This record gives sequence, C-alpha cells and structure tokens, in this order.
Amino acid sequence: MAVYSVQTAKHATLVAATVDTVTFTAGGTGLRIRNRGTVGDIYFRFDGTAAVSVADDNYFVGPGESLTVDQKNVPSVSLISAGTPAYSVEVY
Repeated sequence: MAVYSVQTAKHATLVAATVDTVTFTAGGTGLRIRNRGTVGDIYFRFDGTAAVSVADDNYFVGPGESLTVDQKNVPSVSLISAGTPAYSVEVY
C-alpha cells in the first residue's frame, strides 16, 4: 500500500491489487480522477474507506477516461486496480 500526502495533485502508477491512498492538504470544490493507462480499470473511493476492485460503493474509471466528482474538501482518495495503470488525481 502506498500512502501519499500532496497539496492538490498526485500522479503515479498503481501496483496491481494494491491500494494507493492520496491525502490532500488543500481544499477544493471537486475531485478529478484520470486513468492514464491504456488497460486496467481503476476503482476509487473518497469516503475514508479503502477501495476494492469490482465492489459496490466504489467509483470506476476506465482506461483513458477521467471522472470529475463535485465534492467540497475531499480529504483523501483511495484507488485500486487489478492492473498497473498510471493515474492522476487532483482537487480543484
């Protein structure tokens, strides 16, 4: 499990079946997740619970896609994948 603390953005690559947790020190009005990989789905949560692949109550972003969630002051995001896609997460 990798744990990161950043102000507004993190860019990394997931290790298969291993949770990454990114904590943000700056607030914002939303969260943007980008799956920069060409294969491998990313599942994520931002409610303080660890993400689980292909599970209820997890958000999903496919290869080459991005998802924006309007949510003020997201403290952290948890991400997981069965593969090893590169990702970017940002608060804005």
